[in-house]
Amino acid sequence: MLNISYTKNKAGDLYIYKLIMRYLRITVCIALLFLLLLMKGSEIKKSVPVLMYHAVDNHMFGSRELIVNPQEFYKQMKYLHDQKCTTLTFNNIREYYKYKSPVLITFDDGYKDVYLYAFPILKKFKLQATMFLIAGLIGRPGYLTQNEIVEMSEVFSFESHTLSHPKLDEMSVSELEKEFGKSKDIIESLTSKPVNTLSFPFGRYDKNVLTVAQKHFKYCVTSRFGNYSHGDSLYEINRIYIARSDTMDTFMKKIRKSRVR
Repeated sequence: MLNISYTKNKAGDLYIYKLIMRYLRITVCIALLFLLLLMKGSEIKKSVPVLMYHAVDNHMFGSRELIVNPQEFYKQMKYLHDQKCTTLTFNNIREYYKYKSPVLITFDDGYKDVYLYAFPILKKFKLQATMFLIAGLIGRPGYLTQNEIVEMSEVFSFESHTLSHPKLDEMSVSELEKEFGKSKDIIESLTSKPVNTLSFPFGRYDKNVLTVAQKHFKYCVTSRFGNYSHGDSLYEINRIYIARSDTMDTFMKKIRKSRVR
């Protein structure tokens, strides 16, 4: 004879077992999801260094600290290469957290020495960089020529450092429109690529400048010391100034400290 009580108990135990297993699966899934969100959040909090150079030369002109020795620049780029850093441009700066060791290399002004010294070194180590050109000085003595800009395009993306390098916070809206619009037209005609980023001359700007800049550009960089982190303003991206007096130890410390803010 079938033991009805035993059958009921067995069915009840099986039901409870299934409930427990379902609960455990749900708990594990929630825990894994929470862990992934924590990992994602920690990645977002990381910062990316945006290095700021001006000139790379053995000869002194203007401010000495702005002119990095070519031999030191070689060591710095070799370090980035050996550390397997990924050099980004402003087109993908917002996705910096997807890379293990991201960095942006930028140059202001468009000096010819960058073509003579920095360009071959960057090319050797297969690193990308961004050059902010003073559009009205292209082809002038000491500055890049049109042919040099075209040749450098395999390594450099070219962006705007305005038309004439003025003090933007002292200009009218119409003057700002000319500085931004004309510089974009000139550079885009040379590279056949959109110009989306502006570097403020002398690091000077105000609310008026930002308002006009946002009509022409997607990003703006300052001369303030700092790095870029998720959530920062795309129109006030800070940079890390690399000076002639920086030793390799100083350079490495600047890179390391900028990884997490």
